[in-house]
Formats: sequence, structure tokens, C-alpha cells
Amino acid sequence: AESEKTNIQNYFWGIYGRKDWGKNYFLGTAAIGHAHLRETSDAASFSSPKTGSSNAWRAFLYGEFGTEFRFGSVIFQPFWGLQYYFSSFGSFQVPGEGTISENASFPALKTNSLRNVIGLRIAETFWESEELILRGNVTAFWFHEFLDYGDLGGGTFLNISETIPEMTISPQKYGRDWGIIAPTLELSWGNFKFWGGYAAMFNSRETLHLGQGGVSFCW
Repeated sequence: AESEKTNIQNYFWGIYGRKDWGKNYFLGTAAIGHAHLRETSDAASFSSPKTGSSNAWRAFLYGEFGTEFRFGSVIFQPFWGLQYYFSSFGSFQVPGEGTISENASFPALKTNSLRNVIGLRIAETFWESEELILRGNVTAFWFHEFLDYGDLGGGTFLNISETIPEMTISPQKYGRDWGIIAPTLELSWGNFKFWGGYAAMFNSRETLHLGQGGVSFCW
């Protein structure tokens, strides 16, 4: 019998701020995170379980400038933003034994990303009472990646079988330009806020469909 167990400890810290003046605003956010990965594999041909571990870091910076226009109950908010993202993942290796992947290894990698974001948010309050507020909004934006892809990682598996001595997995490049549209419905009830929506990401190579939802409590 074969078994595999993966344990990930992930921590993320961040800060957010916003300044409004008239119809204009500026917001900024910064965050840093750390993750520790530990994977253990076992098989009937192993004399003992095989374990590999690695650490990862990521950092995120985002600044956005925008303005608001109101037409009745509808709010239009064009905006421009700049986003920087850094991630670092240490080399990862899970040793094998016998004919089962004698060595599965992933090299250390570092990735930098700098993106220009241009978009528009449209929001409207559909219904409001003393306790409940129902809002809808649509966000549409385009972003362009300025930096090179660099080393996006990959993996190599050795001695998979007698007929497959080696297999290498390479990442796919999805393109520098993306369009995104995301309608969302939001219900506020006292200090609680419930929301759900849909997001579509697309370019000339790929189309991704995502569902999203959440709940928050503010005091």
C-alpha cells in the first residue's frame, strides 16, 4: 500500500489604509507571509517513510488611486493601481526507494511580479431597511505584467519505472495581459456582512471561471 501525508503551516500578516479627499481617494496595502511544507511518503517497498520539507515566503504591495461619480443611486469608480508581488520557495526533495520515484525534486525558485491595473467599479444599493442593506457591484479591470517570468519553477521525478527513467514538469506561461470581470452581491445585517459572486479571468490563451463568497464581522 502507498500513502502520502502533507502538512502546511501558513501565516500571513498585513496592513491597509485609505485616504479620501473630495471625490478622490488613495488606498494602499502591504502584506508578508510565511509557509512551512512537510510531506511524508510511504510504500510497501520502502524500509521506512520518506520525508521532505521546505519553507516559502511571499510579500505583496498594492497602491490605488481613483475617483467617484454618482448618477442617482449608482456609483461609478474608475481607478488605477500598481501591484508588486514577490515569492520565494526553497528547494524541495522527497527521496524514494527501489522502483518508486527514487528521487522527486523541485528546485528553489524566486518570482517577482509588477502589474499595472486599470479598471472601473459600478455599485448600487437595491434595497435598504433599518437592519438590512442589499448592494450589488461589478468590477471590471485589465492588468499588464511588466516583469519577465523568470524562474517559475518545475519539478523532476527520477526512476519512475523501468520504461520511464525521468519525467520533468514545466510550468505554463499564461500571458502578460488579462481582463477580469467580477459581479458581486452583498447583504449587510448589523455588524455582519455576507457576500457572494462570480469572477471571470480571460486573455487570448486562457479563460478561468471562479466562484467567491464570504462573511465578515466588523465592530
